[in-house]
Amino acid sequence: MDSTISALPPISDRPNHARKPSKIVRAITNPSFGRLFEYKEPDPNAKRIDDSKVAALFGAPNLDLSKGTTNIPPSTPALGTVETLSDPNEPLFDPELVSVEVEAKLPEGYRLRPLERADYDRGFLMVQSCLSSVGHVSEAKWNERVEWLRRMKDTYYVLCVVDDQNTVVCTGTLMVERKFLHGMGSVGHVQDIAVAKNQHGKNLGFRMLTALDFLAKTVGCYKTIVASSEANEAFHAQAGFRRKGLDMAHHLVRD
Repeated sequence: MDSTISALPPISDRPNHARKPSKIVRAITNPSFGRLFEYKEPDPNAKRIDDSKVAALFGAPNLDLSKGTTNIPPSTPALGTVETLSDPNEPLFDPELVSVEVEAKLPEGYRLRPLERADYDRGFLMVQSCLSSVGHVSEAKWNERVEWLRRMKDTYYVLCVVDDQNTVVCTGTLMVERKFLHGMGSVGHVQDIAVAKNQHGKNLGFRMLTALDFLAKTVGCYKTIVASSEANEAFHAQAGFRRKGLDMAHHLVRD
């Protein structure tokens, strides 16, 4: 070991070492030591801190601590949250908006009406699957989506053609886009027209297209847009649609 480094003295020889235990002993044996831990009844005359000040510290100014409850209003539920379900047969929107002229041209016994929550058991998703992949949709998820659409009223209008058994045989959607252009105008987008495979040849797709176009005009849209293709151009042209520009898509998620 380096001779310049002095060895530490024994613990018993260190300064103040012997006095520390004596201080602890005296503190414990002191009769007044236990008073530090004695329970004392609260002074009723003592000034009480205002509950509102305590609550403010925790970011809850409406908290009432004296009652053991809070009067904080519940937060607004997320759009996907369903608190109460509508009646299963309640229309998604006002049926008065549906064209009676278009409905009169449907096959006998067929009706044109807004989507209803009960359409989950009436073949709506089966018809949609004729258009593209639907995947598994539980009834709970279906209810959640329908109630969300209902809260987004004046934006989504889902129409159904049903047969005399109230089975969905044709579907279509109008989505209303609110713009800043054209004096804060609105544009209607026709989406997801689908016809059941066993209902082809009854002009149901064309009736749905004209019904959605009529609906767009009724709710105040200054134009209606539909995504078309070379094969369907003549079909859409029958309803007054004309080619304008080029429609493109960027699929962000693979089906």
